Amino acid sequence: MKNIIKVENLSKTFYLHTDKKNTARQLFTSFFSQGKVKKFNVLSNVSFEVKQGEFIGIVGRNGSGKSTLLKIIADIYEADKGSKVEVNGKVVPFLELGVGFNEELTGRENIFLNGTILGMTKSYLNTKFDEIVDFAELRDFIDEPVKTYSSGMLVRLAFSIAIQSDADLYILDEILSVGDSGFQRKSAHVFADLKKQGKSVLYVSHDINTVKEICDKAILIDNGEMVAFDKPERIGRMYEDIILKRINKSENDVVKEGNVEKAGNSIKSITFMNTEYKPQKVYERGQPIHLKIDINVEEEDNEMYVGVGILDFEKDVWITAVNTAVDEFEHSWKKGSNELFLSFNNNTFNKGRFYVVVSLFKKEPGPDSNYDYFDSRETEQYLEVFSSDRRNGKLFLEHEWKQGEQQKNITMNSLADE
Repeated sequence: MKNIIKVENLSKTFYLHTDKKNTARQLFTSFFSQGKVKKFNVLSNVSFEVKQGEFIGIVGRNGSGKSTLLKIIADIYEADKGSKVEVNGKVVPFLELGVGFNEELTGRENIFLNGTILGMTKSYLNTKFDEIVDFAELRDFIDEPVKTYSSGMLVRLAFSIAIQSDADLYILDEILSVGDSGFQRKSAHVFADLKKQGKSVLYVSHDINTVKEICDKAILIDNGEMVAFDKPERIGRMYEDIILKRINKSENDVVKEGNVEKAGNSIKSITFMNTEYKPQKVYERGQPIHLKIDINVEEEDNEMYVGVGILDFEKDVWITAVNTAVDEFEHSWKKGSNELFLSFNNNTFNKGRFYVVVSLFKKEPGPDSNYDYFDSRETEQYLEVFSSDRRNGKLFLEHEWKQGEQQKNITMNSLADE
């Protein structure tokens, strides 16, 4: 079977001019001098091959070089000298939301604009128009400007157009992360059809479970280097190990430089606990989560506050954050060891893994106050939540459904009570 992609010793370097030109004179003289330039090695010596009909996942942390790799393969970026990138066949890239769309034009007009950019003729797009609109579920909005569309609507429209192009290689960057569950199911059917047709796919995602479902192999990239090219299950384990190592940083890595020395206040440990205050790291949704924070105080200072942030383990994005300053919690710090407990009595997390960042800070007075940090630390282990039902998203919000007369009767009764 022939190679669709062959990459050998691929490297990519970006150069950033770090000296600022704030005056007209500085801007003028900068034309005659190089100034200070910082070098960023985004990718280093990446090599792999993709056969016809293979679905290849690409995983890695934010900033690891995944999207840059895709843009080089799609011929958007140029690789460094000495790199070899060979692509055989027609490529359709789906890399950034909204690229190839004119936000002032309607969805209908953008179908023809974007389709033409992807190499489709107007007559072909006319025959596929209804299919595109129905797949995107935009029949009621197709004559509205796309600037009024949500991100989910834009993804559905762009993907619906892209899959109509008869390409040999589809390059998809986080396509399923924006769509809802219904769109994801339809996309899975599309992937199955592409597989039957012998098409190839490069698919970037933070969701290793999706990669396992649709990909034959996966590439793990970290800090611009290809760590491994193997079965998705093995790549998934290696990816989790990398994230765990990041969380298990040494104290010197997580302390804010230049602040601890001011007072010496520091976080000694962070422990997840159950209702009996025994260590626990796996919870069922609805089960209370308690967090025990051990703090060492060098100088008694009741103006020191504590902040706790919860982040998604795989995507490294904030889920929620609380702090004792906003909550107006009254501290009473004593010199030496102190214990602080934070309880989430109504645990509404859906199935997933999370980690916690705890910070000690001093709040400056005033409405636009800044924060002076003493210490900041991440949990050494991730928090895992499971639930018996399948729900999308990271949080479950308590809710209630009503229909027609039910809501009307409730409203009338509440007015009568007043």
